[in-house]
Amino acid sequence: MAAGDIFKKLTGQSAFSFQTTEEVDTFMERETGKKFDIQLKHEAISSCRGSVHPFKSYNPDKEIDNALGNPR
Repeated sequence: MAAGDIFKKLTGQSAFSFQTTEEVDTFMERETGKKFDIQLKHEAISSCRGSVHPFKSYNPDKEIDNALGNPR
């Protein structure tokens, strides 16, 4: 079952009728009568399986100097 279907089953409202997350927050607050609380599930930036995005370490000051023609 897709997440949109679960939302519709639980709330009676289509998830696609909202344009922003603020609209969802307001709707949930109105329906439940309390502030919608989203909690961080993982503190690490990457999951325990590692990042799927390549990571390149670089010095931004050096990159700017090189772009301006002033290599260090």
